[in-house]
Amino acid sequence: MAVRPYVQHGIVCSIAKTCLTTACKLGDGVLKHEWAEMASRQLAPDLRVAEVLSRWPQTMPVFFRHHMLCVGCAMAPFETLADVAAIYGLDLDQFFSELEQTIALGEL
Repeated sequence: MAVRPYVQHGIVCSIAKTCLTTACKLGDGVLKHEWAEMASRQLAPDLRVAEVLSRWPQTMPVFFRHHMLCVGCAMAPFETLADVAAIYGLDLDQFFSELEQTIALGEL
C-alpha cells in the first residue's frame, strides 16, 4: 500500500508525519478525521514547545529574539508555551501575540 498522508487544500497535514505508520496499518482514509481534528488545533498556551516548533517552524526566530534556548532543548517536549514564558520572564500575552502573528504571516 502506498503511503499517502492526509492532504487538505494541497497542504500535507503536519500530524501525518507521526501518524503515517498507524495510517498504513489501518488503510488509507481511516484516520482522516483524526488528522483533521489534530491539525485544526490552534496555538494555545498549553501546547508543548516541541509541538509548536514542529508544526510552525517559522516561529523559531520568535524564540531566538527573546534569547530563549527552547529550539533543540531536551525539555521542549515537556514544557508548554505558558511554562517557558514564565521561566524566561515574558509577558505571555505579548509572546503569544508574536507567535500568532508569525504563524499568520507564514514566514520562514
